[in-house]
Amino acid sequence: MSKITSITMAVAMIAALGGPARAKTNALQSYEAFLAQHPTVAESLSSNPSLYRSPGFVGQHPEVWSYLNQNPTLYLCVANW
Repeated sequence: MSKITSITMAVAMIAALGGPARAKTNALQSYEAFLAQHPTVAESLSSNPSLYRSPGFVGQHPEVWSYLNQNPTLYLCVANW
């Protein structure tokens, strides 16, 4: 299983524990949309998910930091990988 798939599954599990069905769908759709809009980021994170914690990576990709700030549950999830 790819690391992006693992992260996507983690987001889905967090959403499943944290709110109603609509919120689950929205969180997962939001994350998938983010990755689809940023294929270079998606490819990099697929090969090395720890890049979420890398100041250099988020400095080069400020959209990642912005997304994580807007989605703190995901940030907490990936911060522990």
